[in-house]
Amino acid sequence: MGGAVLWRSCVLAVAVLLFAVYSAVTMGFEIGVAVGLYLVDNIWLDVVGGLALFIVPIGLYAVMLAVEEDGLDMGFFGGVVVAICGLGVAAQIYQGLDERALHEHGRQVQAIVSHVYWQDGGADPPTRMVDFTDLSGQPVPGELAGNSGLKVGQRVTVTVDPAGKVPMALGTPTGAGAFRKAKIAGGIEELALVWPAYRGAVVFLRAKKPRKPQDSQDLQEPLAPQASGSEVDSSP
Repeated sequence: MGGAVLWRSCVLAVAVLLFAVYSAVTMGFEIGVAVGLYLVDNIWLDVVGGLALFIVPIGLYAVMLAVEEDGLDMGFFGGVVVAICGLGVAAQIYQGLDERALHEHGRQVQAIVSHVYWQDGGADPPTRMVDFTDLSGQPVPGELAGNSGLKVGQRVTVTVDPAGKVPMALGTPTGAGAFRKAKIAGGIEELALVWPAYRGAVVFLRAKKPRKPQDSQDLQEPLAPQASGSEVDSSP
């Protein structure tokens, strides 16, 4: 009984340690990529970073699992969940940084919807675009993409980046909503990391666990098989 309790306690302790390491590695990678792409702002790095955010977590997850003792289907499913959550974390952090910069350096404008149209996206579905004018009738620089609730003539508040680097946003963005979504995606990702942490702890401790000596009966040579009752004695 005491040995079982000690074993479970060791598994729990090692699993918590591995969980902390796995979380730091995966979340650090995703946040680092998101911040790096935001600072560099290069389309080719965006493409490479997006691929890395999907491929690297799956590879890390496969390394974390004890593949030889686990089903590949479950490992693949967990890796995809981590990768998708990683993409969500990075995308929302990127958007949150944009919104925070817009909140700190942007200019709020009372605007009127002047034009609503659809922009051809090529292979992608068309995007709904909105143009604005200020209250004096002058066009507001930039355009708003993807907002389906606005109608021509409607009066709204938009925030515009004077430098033109960050797209305009409806209302007064603070980044809080995007960062909240990043936390939710990160929480789901953390739950997916519980399994490889537990499996890694079990495999690690099983390798370190001393083997019990064999019983004396196991060390004896097997007895010769006895003749069955159906055999006939051929002696005179």
